[in-house]
Amino acid sequence: MNIDINVRFTPPVLQNYLEQQKIHISDNTLSADTDLYNYLTVSACNHIFIGCPDLEKVKDEKDAHDLASACNMKIASISKVSKRKIGGFGYIPLYNLNKAGVEITRCLEQYGMDGLMLSGNTMGRFLGDPAFDSIMQQLQEYQATVMLVPALHPNTAQINLQQPEFLVETPCDITRAALNLVLSGTLERYPSINWILAEGGGFLPYISWRVSLANAMAEYSTDIPMGMMNYLRRFYFVTTRSHSSFQIASMQELGGDHHLLYGSGAGDFSLDEIKNQTIALEKTMMEAGLSKTLVGRDNALRLFPAYTRPGQSVQAAPRYQHAPAAVRLRSRLLSPLIKIADKLRH
Repeated sequence: MNIDINVRFTPPVLQNYLEQQKIHISDNTLSADTDLYNYLTVSACNHIFIGCPDLEKVKDEKDAHDLASACNMKIASISKVSKRKIGGFGYIPLYNLNKAGVEITRCLEQYGMDGLMLSGNTMGRFLGDPAFDSIMQQLQEYQATVMLVPALHPNTAQINLQQPEFLVETPCDITRAALNLVLSGTLERYPSINWILAEGGGFLPYISWRVSLANAMAEYSTDIPMGMMNYLRRFYFVTTRSHSSFQIASMQELGGDHHLLYGSGAGDFSLDEIKNQTIALEKTMMEAGLSKTLVGRDNALRLFPAYTRPGQSVQAAPRYQHAPAAVRLRSRLLSPLIKIADKLRH
């Protein structure tokens, strides 16, 4: 694999904070510049993209924004001196939207970062909530690429399941947030944002037909005028923790060959675990007729063409548009009929 889209970086300022707060972090944490270069060498990747999803664990508003600024600055510095060996996603907390807007501008304009990271929910409020529309408008104007990473819902502790969080809770968060982005009409209103879903998109690829039933629900008809599957197929899916045959088949069926991106999860997994998972992924891709070059390099280059080398030719990722006026009009005209059908069905 030539490009690793998902390397977890936890710089010392964040690591120290989490340790002081007695918040668990991975034993495989990558926290120094040398850790990243060592991983580059061991993995034989040409490029890696780093971000700080552990910032999701910081629940104090001021600390979250201050630490995000410090971590984003560090990532930008590493990326700059790496001469495009290391790309970066700036993490944006959404506690204070004014501060979030400033940090977005700083990351994309001043630092020239490749993309941003947003958590699926902020204190229980999921992406797609109207409260975040100003942020979505800003991302639309930048035509930003955003990786949606999981955050535990505040009610998780009340469920009282004695299970590791990554088994079910983090995929749930990704699924809920991604689905809310569609059903709220956010993808239709802000079509120029490229969305990458961490960890294979949670359960979304598997339940895509089920959620497409929203097409027949009156309350969503004007928010998804192009049809549910059209919007779901706009998402990109990272292969982290998603290398089995049934996971790959679901992602491939939903997004097509061009929407799968290789991500190791380095910084969360050990090198041995990454090696074993990558071998399993490559075997699954071969059985599915998926090109290793496509998933391991070309699809990432479609999103980040600045990393294309001389002689490489890759078609740029599509930029989606608002639904045509005729389609929106049809959706509005059909809405009363869908409501009548709903009443008759019930």
